Amino acid sequence: MTKARVAKSVFIITVFYFLSLLINMAVQIILASRFGAGAEMDSYFVALTIPTFVSLILSTSISRVFIPVFIDSRLKKGEDSAWKFASNFVNTLSLFLALLVVISLFFIRSYIKWLAPGLSLTSHELSVGLSLVLFPSIFFNGFSTLLTSLYYADNRFLKPSVTIILNSAVIFLMVFLSGRSLGIYSVAYGMILGAVIQSLFLLPVFSGKYRCVLRFDDGDLKKILKLILPVMIGAVFYKATTLIEKNFASGISTGAISYLGYAYRIIPVLLALTTTGISTAFFPLLSKFASSNDWENVKKTYIKGINSLMIIASPIVIYLIIMRLDVIRLLYERGQFTSQDSLNTASVFVYYLIALFFMALSTLPSQIYVITQDTKVLIPIGIFEIIAYSFYCSILSKAVRLQGIAIAFAIYYLIAFSINYFFLYIRIKNLSIKEIFLTPAKIFSVALCSGLVLYYLNVFLHTSAHGPFTRPVFLALTGVLSISLYFVFMHYLKIEEVGEVKRMILSKFKKERAAAPIFPET
Repeated sequence: MTKARVAKSVFIITVFYFLSLLINMAVQIILASRFGAGAEMDSYFVALTIPTFVSLILSTSISRVFIPVFIDSRLKKGEDSAWKFASNFVNTLSLFLALLVVISLFFIRSYIKWLAPGLSLTSHELSVGLSLVLFPSIFFNGFSTLLTSLYYADNRFLKPSVTIILNSAVIFLMVFLSGRSLGIYSVAYGMILGAVIQSLFLLPVFSGKYRCVLRFDDGDLKKILKLILPVMIGAVFYKATTLIEKNFASGISTGAISYLGYAYRIIPVLLALTTTGISTAFFPLLSKFASSNDWENVKKTYIKGINSLMIIASPIVIYLIIMRLDVIRLLYERGQFTSQDSLNTASVFVYYLIALFFMALSTLPSQIYVITQDTKVLIPIGIFEIIAYSFYCSILSKAVRLQGIAIAFAIYYLIAFSINYFFLYIRIKNLSIKEIFLTPAKIFSVALCSGLVLYYLNVFLHTSAHGPFTRPVFLALTGVLSISLYFVFMHYLKIEEVGEVKRMILSKFKKERAAAPIFPET
């Protein structure tokens, strides 16, 4: 895949995720305005926990494991055999997900009682009702994740990106049109309807290629189950932070779960905006090079990907930390969401942003376990991390209450970041610490300097904020100035990736293809 193809893929995915970000933010704004940060929103965030938890486990494990196995099967056994394996896997997965949803429906009351023991009886019953609507989305989200992986394995990125917009738009329309009549249930119905439509929209990937087969003794199915089960078990532990934090937060005060929920709901969309375009376009390359035992190009791809992640993640995290209260007020503070709610949400948002930085930079390195087909190590790592998290989250939540839970979340992802980079360093031959961290350190330093400029402009120059639009406009102008300085500084430091972007843009104006590819031709 040449530079032009990679750049186009990254651009398409990032733009559509950005549009999805805007739609999801609109949904959150409506919810904040109508329901504030009280008991009703606490119930909603609790009900959302398990469906989101399971969907994250499925998306993490399926996307990481299925793509390299499917590509390997296609290269070694041919197109027909690969699609027969894909059909067998989607049938097996569908059966598993259907059974999971049916069984889970019988335990909803018990799990909510365990998950948030501090909820009042009224909030508990509302959370149960919302969960009954949301649980079937587990099936459709898992199904669409597999279909999306098939598109990505075939280097087709447009249609899956469009479905993200479609899903978000359905949720927005349900909340906007029926929010007053259905209340908080409107978002639950929107989520299940969006998940169904997304699955149907992606289904044509199997057109003319689907096989009605269900064979548990298939070699490729056994291979993927051998790889995916440790990843899923590891992901259960990795993603269990959200279960633990709800448990602790429910005992702090009414609204504590909502403050954490409002702050955290911004993070996944920021993570998608920051990393999805890069990780989605780079991961099939890593899988292909690893399948061909071309470890030199695996190394080059990792370095290129980490540098690219750093270029995007650093300014986003630094700028949002500086403007965190303004961002929360701009997004949420209207209707039932008060000024005090903004202060409480911003106080935890800063730590979630620190966690976002480590999440983003771990996106590609965390795939080293699948690339090297060493997924079993994820189980002890996951167990260690979640036991440690439970310990220090308990201590911090008692010491500094709500902020303690958010601090523990940031520490958790710092530890995960350190472990992922350690394994990357020891598993990739001839990969030095200097190659991993020198360029990212330069990029972060430049982002920090431009962030200081943003801080100075906002703290010392803007002394008044008369009128509802003055402050947002000023923030936008200072943000544009800071990001411009950031890329100017990067240009003069000769950061390679910035030069490649510049050459790509100039080549478009000249109607010429850029001379040097990011990766060798494949």
